[in-house]
Amino acid sequence: ANPGGPYVVDLDNPITLDGSGSSDPNAAAGDSIVTYHWSINGGVLILSGPTPVLTAAQINTLGVGVRPVSLTVTDEFGATGSASTTLSIYDNTPVAAFTASPNPAALPVRALPLMPVPPITTVPTAASSAMSGTSGTALRAVEYRQLMPMPLSAAIPLL
Repeated sequence: ANPGGPYVVDLDNPITLDGSGSSDPNAAAGDSIVTYHWSINGGVLILSGPTPVLTAAQINTLGVGVRPVSLTVTDEFGATGSASTTLSIYDNTPVAAFTASPNPAALPVRALPLMPVPPITTVPTAASSAMSGTSGTALRAVEYRQLMPMPLSAAIPLL
């Protein structure tokens, strides 16, 4: 018997076992393999045929880990041969994750000092002089604004 393998599969995926490399030493005399008996994980699953498929549901039932797989072949005269391999089942479900250093990551935000806004100077025009009857410069009251830079990112505590 030749069970192929070792086999590797992820959860939620099927896999095909391949015992087609098995041969009967008496093939020249007309003898041949007539049955393929697969035992997965000590008989938890029993399959037959040279290339049986373990379904995704069967893989999930077996769960993550390394499982023994054995194949026993029987020829026309009842002679048997057995061999074993392994089936490794992994959970490679993608997971989004990141780590920032330091944790929590934050950029400092500094306030700039108060800066006066320069007064606006208006130059009288003929229309404004005609309406007011005066000429001169009008000043607006000085306003103060606090200018603060925009952070590139905010503090995000990571759990």
